[in-house]
Amino acid sequence: MALIQARNDLMILAGVKRAGWETEPTPEQAAQIDATDTVVRFRWEPGNVTSYDLTYTIRAIPRDSGEMMQGYTLTWWEGSAGKSIQWDDASHMHGPWFADTMGINGTDADGLLLLLHALGHSVSFCSPNMDPTPVMAEFDEGVQA
Repeated sequence: MALIQARNDLMILAGVKRAGWETEPTPEQAAQIDATDTVVRFRWEPGNVTSYDLTYTIRAIPRDSGEMMQGYTLTWWEGSAGKSIQWDDASHMHGPWFADTMGINGTDADGLLLLLHALGHSVSFCSPNMDPTPVMAEFDEGVQA
């Protein structure tokens, strides 16, 4: 059940609201999602004048030793295509490497790394002066991130 708590924490942190084309689940559907879902799609607005349409996935990955580790995927959607990166719980996300791997500029990399930092991942930023405190935004519905 740790995945459900992590997902719920992520949704609260990001001030998640469903994408415009998604309908709210029925109570029965919500119960099924809570039992199985490890993927969250949301909009992240870190205060750098950009809105990121993201999917964050948490999954259990077996190690060769038989132990389980947490694996993660972050996808930044731009229209119907996206840029993704995968890592495990032992990884450090180095800003310039992250930007190069994702094929994005340093400002966008820092915006995404800010989210990963807030979620407890080990990161360093592209900008040496980056403040690791996210700028919270208020959405139209009055939900604060």
